[in-house]
Amino acid sequence: MDNQKNEAEIKDRVKIIDWKKDAPIIFLEEFEKQTVATSKLLWDEVEHLANGKPFYVIVDLSNSEIPDAELRAFLTKRFKKLKNSILFIYAYVGKKIIFKTMLKFLAASARYNNYDVINSVQHGLEKINKRNDI
Repeated sequence: MDNQKNEAEIKDRVKIIDWKKDAPIIFLEEFEKQTVATSKLLWDEVEHLANGKPFYVIVDLSNSEIPDAELRAFLTKRFKKLKNSILFIYAYVGKKIIFKTMLKFLAASARYNNYDVINSVQHGLEKINKRNDI
């Protein structure tokens, strides 16, 4: 994949879909085959879009494979780094029930409790709008 296509594909997968007060609500659609490199690019774009502000994330994992140990370690470090900036993460996993367990272990290892599994992206937006954290 060349850099332009890679950058365009990242921008298609990570975007601000709404705002709650001054906090962007960022949608992230993970790649089917996740790697540390692709995940780093996606989360770099999330940080870029947040522009130093606290933010919400709705992540779509419904078409993704379960991450390997190397990627889980990367994500744990990334969440530890961002946990003071992320107001809440909502994860859409589709029919992949195993992802609920994987997310629980990933969150525990990052000491991050502000996450939930949702039924749809719209469900995540509704839950964010009902929150009183900002």
